[in-house]
Amino acid sequence: MFEFKNQIVEITNYVTRQEIHGDKFVLAGTAKCKTILHNSALEGFSHKIRPMLFRSAKSGEQPELPLNDDGGLVELQMPELAPLKWSGKYPGYSMAFDSGISVDDRIELRAIELCDFIFEALPGGSVAIYFNANFNPGWMDAGKFCWLAKKEVEMTLIAPKSTAQHAEADAQAEIEA
Repeated sequence: MFEFKNQIVEITNYVTRQEIHGDKFVLAGTAKCKTILHNSALEGFSHKIRPMLFRSAKSGEQPELPLNDDGGLVELQMPELAPLKWSGKYPGYSMAFDSGISVDDRIELRAIELCDFIFEALPGGSVAIYFNANFNPGWMDAGKFCWLAKKEVEMTLIAPKSTAQHAEADAQAEIEA
């Protein structure tokens, strides 16, 4: 699954709205995000995307890179290809980052749905990943997101655990208790 730790992410926009949950109105928001990662991050979506967008460098195209254990997929396979849209929706994510508003102001959100992905292959083996994060913030966090629009944060994005991982974590917690 797609996830990262302590990665620079630009919050390009934030939109707040009210959702109807039964007979209640609940504050909701969508943060549009952009990050640039190594193209191996595409493996979190499908193992077929990376070789479709990237190829190995031919002799003379790029110098040998130390510690190159990624198969050498660093050159654009199709430089004329427009950014690729990915329609998958992924609920259950968590994100955490410092807002920068004050020294100890950390935002931690759970039950986030990631969607509307766009993959833009970049020369040299990087990929710009654009995505939307839908969530139900408290009013304080919603205000912070409004302030963070057009700013960069160092974010950790955590994929939801599978049922087996939850059972293993629970068993480990019981052993330690």
